[in-house]
Amino acid sequence: MKKAWALSALLMSTQVFAAPATGIFASVPVMHSGKVVTVETLLFLDQKLDKATVFSSLQQQESNTYNVACCVEVADLTPLDINAVIAKYSVDPDFADEVKGIKGYKFAYRTRYSKTDINSTQKTLISSGSSAHPIPYLMPAVEAKIMSDSVKSSFKASDSNVKLQDKTRNGADVITFTVDGKKSVFTIPAQTGG
Repeated sequence: MKKAWALSALLMSTQVFAAPATGIFASVPVMHSGKVVTVETLLFLDQKLDKATVFSSLQQQESNTYNVACCVEVADLTPLDINAVIAKYSVDPDFADEVKGIKGYKFAYRTRYSKTDINSTQKTLISSGSSAHPIPYLMPAVEAKIMSDSVKSSFKASDSNVKLQDKTRNGADVITFTVDGKKSVFTIPAQTGG
């Protein structure tokens, strides 16, 4: 019995917890002849997912403060072929331009809005996406359920220290996540408004 307990304790002490994935959440409408065909909700991430999970997206309000939109879920762990998604919606060149403008990711996934983990910012974004003229938006995202209304640029997610930096350079937004000292950099078309 003592050997089994010691082995169990050893296995637990050597278990490595992965840092949360980071990336870009995109809600991009597909239009044809002035009408909404669909609104794609996608995640562009720095790492491959191995389990169904939730993400919070972050909308910069001040240089050091972000509104939190919680949450979107990834249930299908099969990474998307983004070129196939773009080809599927070739009727809308704006969709292609928006998606092609996202750089720095390794894997992309289709998402859905959580029905149980949802805050007021997410409700607002969902309602704007279901309007007759939805506006595309791209936001930094982190693998975590953050139910607070806002966070500072340095925060905790899944027991990891996360720092988020968002700068505009040469007509693009450069998003830098630093998670426990490891950087991931993404570039998206410059976003206006907020």
